[in-house]
Amino acid sequence: LHSNLEYQYRYSGRVASGIP
Repeated sequence: LHSNLEYQYRYSGRVASGIP
C-alpha cells in the first residue's frame, strides 16, 4: 500500500509548489 502514500506525498509537493 505504497502507491497511495506516494501519490499523497507527490500531490502535497505539487500543491506546495503551486502546480495542479
